[in-house]
Amino acid sequence: MFKNINQYLTKIKQCNRMQHRFLSIALCLSLITVLCVFWYLKQTGITLAGDAFCGIKEHIHSDECKSACELEEHIHIESCYSDITADLETADDWEASFANINRATTTAENIVLLAKSQLGCKESEINFQVSADGIRRGITRYGQWYGNPYGDWSAMFASFCLYYAGVEDVPKNAGPQSMLLKWDEQGIYKSADEYSPKIGNLIFLNKNSETDSCNSVAIIIGNANDTITVIEGDVDNEVKEVTYAINSTEILGYGLVPDVSEYSVLVEPPKTADSIATQTTFERSMLTSSNRFVLYTVQNGNTYAIDGTGKAVQILVDENGKIRTDYENPDLLLWTFSRYNNSSTAIQNVGSGRYLHPYYNSATDNGITTPGRWGTTVTASGNGAKLSHSAYIALDAQNEQFVMTRTQNQNITFLIGMSSPCTVWFDGTNGGIMSLGGADNSSVSAFTDSVITLPTNWKSPVKYDYTLKGWYDITNHKYYSPGDRVTVTGNMVFYADWKATTYDIGKFNSYTDSTISTNKFITTRIFDYGALLNVLSESVSVTADANSHSETWRLITSGNNLYNGEPTLNFILRDWDRGNEDISYPSGHNDRNNPTSAGSVYPGLYTDTIRDVFFNPDVKLPGKEYLGEGDHLFQLCEDPSHSYYGYYYYNSELNAASYNQSDQRFYVYDYLEGTRDSVDNGDGGNYSDFLPLNSPYANLNGKTPQTYTYNGIENEYVGTTHYVYDSRYNDNNNTTNNISTNYWFGTLKDFQALYMIIRW
Repeated sequence: MFKNINQYLTKIKQCNRMQHRFLSIALCLSLITVLCVFWYLKQTGITLAGDAFCGIKEHIHSDECKSACELEEHIHIESCYSDITADLETADDWEASFANINRATTTAENIVLLAKSQLGCKESEINFQVSADGIRRGITRYGQWYGNPYGDWSAMFASFCLYYAGVEDVPKNAGPQSMLLKWDEQGIYKSADEYSPKIGNLIFLNKNSETDSCNSVAIIIGNANDTITVIEGDVDNEVKEVTYAINSTEILGYGLVPDVSEYSVLVEPPKTADSIATQTTFERSMLTSSNRFVLYTVQNGNTYAIDGTGKAVQILVDENGKIRTDYENPDLLLWTFSRYNNSSTAIQNVGSGRYLHPYYNSATDNGITTPGRWGTTVTASGNGAKLSHSAYIALDAQNEQFVMTRTQNQNITFLIGMSSPCTVWFDGTNGGIMSLGGADNSSVSAFTDSVITLPTNWKSPVKYDYTLKGWYDITNHKYYSPGDRVTVTGNMVFYADWKATTYDIGKFNSYTDSTISTNKFITTRIFDYGALLNVLSESVSVTADANSHSETWRLITSGNNLYNGEPTLNFILRDWDRGNEDISYPSGHNDRNNPTSAGSVYPGLYTDTIRDVFFNPDVKLPGKEYLGEGDHLFQLCEDPSHSYYGYYYYNSELNAASYNQSDQRFYVYDYLEGTRDSVDNGDGGNYSDFLPLNSPYANLNGKTPQTYTYNGIENEYVGTTHYVYDSRYNDNNNTTNNISTNYWFGTLKDFQALYMIIRW
């Protein structure tokens, strides 16, 4: 091959004789082709060896070079072909890669979501450095984020995911081995033989048999069938999903990422007086995955339970058979049983995830717990049971440890304590109301008489931007503020009490109508209501366990409500789109509070009690938020030719309105707003609602208001865009991209005698 274009042209000149004309033509055509290819590669950004980015012209001094040659002698090496301006990223670039994922409620879930969002991300092939040992390393977003752009990046990838998942107070490192050591120093690293990994944990790997140090870090996204599935960075220069056998020698250990939620619930550790289980006689029918057990034995008057690492923990069994402990992590004393095969049982620890499995393979390979799922033979013995596999379990009380033994007569009998942990549910959807869809509905485990601290915030529904106001214990009919401490009474369900994050709905100046301050003779108070206000009229039956909860709400037509013991209001705020007996649409409801004829008032609907419940600012109730006063809702008609002349008016056939709490006023707009139920594009019979707590200019929460056209009664809106909100929320007629209507609200007006027209 020719070293440069000049040699190529010289060769063409040499082909000037007739017998070489054919070759000359061929060489010319080849040159044209090569030049075209180079031009195309330049245009597309593709770089060939020979297209150096070092900025130095390749030159070797020759005999013809004079001593004053100004060119630097330079021969291109591999690093010269690196374009250091390529594939550079900023925080805006990499944050865009996960901007659209819906965040979960726990740290573990968020780490997995972050890791999955990075699958397929590669290091640069054209912006690279070549190390002294000849290894080529491309720049990565994870190195740019960390400040080590060209470094090995599996640990930086894991640290990146931890950081953006919101994990605090854990070491974040550029090197796998240093990361392992730092995690070990903080006590959040466990070796592979002492811990069964969980989703969201880190996994530390040694993938080079020639060393004994960690050289890769990954994030666990699955753990089943004796395999661990991870997302790992720097695998063939890419973020990839990889599977390892749980007993792989490549696995050094695990990083225990604190699974703390932004919406966390604090369950206080039990005291010695707290019971975690009750002594019972062993029966094989107990061996179901839904039951939890304490396994213990008695020696020399002391009672020892086995924990998730094989440790012997002293416990107290009182005269009533109640098992009590002050152990800092009682979950480590609880075990579940599930069928492994026809002849054995898998016995897994709740706290550590390890399996109880006495085994003996060799003098150095033996124990009583294992991270992998294995079966153990369970044999009834008196009131308890004995466990065995290839070996047995003995008690070493002196060292406070249960140990493997090959001697069958040392096999101890474990007595059984059946645990009855409670499940406490926190439901931001209030039983699945469609307008609150997307909020978290999750649970924590506790024991009866344990104390929990209620969450101070919770994941907001997706259709509107809400803030947690309180919690209602629907099981015991009590209302609490966020952060209150509550004693667990059994399986419990709490509903979130929501209010809008802001009631400053907004102002769009170019469409704002002129209004008049009327606060000297009109006092307007405005209220926002939520579904929890219905507890003043309903009873509930609750079913809850560790897997789910469900409620049935029914209207109380006579008698007292369960919240405050006062007579029922016999009145409910109703979600018209539901029929599943949730809190906003109970079975057996009374239609008197939902008149079907516009303007009709049914006897007995409006009472003094209802007036105070809905319109007295001093009456504080679940589901009720007093926003303050509002002014500038009304206009004064000064057109003598108009039928409104001389009147103060607000007309929802002509105007929309929004409320601004900070200003304590309304803004009235020269366009309409409506709900999906009110908008009618056919005969025009419905065209707007009074929606003061909705506006396309605030509270969007990342959603998009829909629009509709309506020309108006006298064609006053030709070409005007109106806004429509979703009054219903289900998969049949809208999506979460559209804004939900906050349409449970009320206004109370006190005014002196004057001429006024109000047409809602």
